[in-house]
Amino acid sequence: FGSIHTHAAALTTLSAQRGWAALQTPDSEVFTTRFRIASESLGEAALAKDTEAVLRSYQELTRSCVGCHTYLRDRRPKEAPSKDR
Repeated sequence: FGSIHTHAAALTTLSAQRGWAALQTPDSEVFTTRFRIASESLGEAALAKDTEAVLRSYQELTRSCVGCHTYLRDRRPKEAPSKDR
């Protein structure tokens, strides 16, 4: 639980740093807020040594990562098809 708490706190701090968001959009802010809330919840659950809450918070943290990365991938300009194809 100590390691979970330490690393969750590091993730929370990291998400507040300049340059965290790949895009500066309102949607990116929502993803960052969700990530931060989940990492804070994860740290609190670890302090409480609540295994079920740790699991729920970790799942939410993972969902926030996947959601943001999906958003970024879908927003990236599509590459022009190669002439060789």
